[in-house]
Formats: sequence, C-alpha cells, structure tokens
Amino acid sequence: MIDGQPEIFTKPILDHLNKKVSAPDLRKDRQIALFEELLKPKYSVNGFKTKDLKYILKDHFRNSAQIRYELKKLIVRDVVKKQKKINHFISLQKKDGTGYGFQFHQNDILKIQ
Repeated sequence: MIDGQPEIFTKPILDHLNKKVSAPDLRKDRQIALFEELLKPKYSVNGFKTKDLKYILKDHFRNSAQIRYELKKLIVRDVVKKQKKINHFISLQKKDGTGYGFQFHQNDILKIQ
C-alpha cells in the first residue's frame, strides 16, 4: 500500500449490513486496472455499467461478479456510488471538483507494481 493512505483504504470496514468488506488490494493487477479505468473523467460525468467494464477489462476479469466484488470495496468507502433506479455507477468527486482518485493517482499506482 502507498504510505499515507487513509485508514479506510488499508483496513477492512463494515458495510450497511455490518458485514466486513476488505480493503482494495493494489498488489493485484486487476485491481490496478480497475482503478486506472475508473480514474478516467468520463466515468464521473457519464457513469458506467458493470457490463461495460467487463468488456473493457476482459483481460483482468472473467465475469461481472468479480468486478462487482471489487466495486463493493469502493462503494462502501464512498468512492463509487450506485445511481438510483438505473444500473449505472458513478465515480464520485471531491468537494474541490477534482476526481476522488482515492488519493491513488496513476503515478502512485505505477510505483506499486
């Protein structure tokens, strides 16, 4: 993990059902690929579907359940939000208007590999 990351990105937390959700593991290539894809500005504007990510990240994920598992880690940490009444997710923005970026910018992600 990158030094100085908020604790919510390094330790498991509880979801709304009090089930433990593990932290994102940036040692996994597929988690890095997902983060790099979600850092693209188009997702904070247009949102995305799991189906779309499955097509784009087909070399990293075999099925959409694997993507949803990784997305849940981000949803419970308020990095990604499910849009109501439609099957779209959206990458959240900080109040200052920058991409949330999980404080994991692409340069930081590349340092981990």
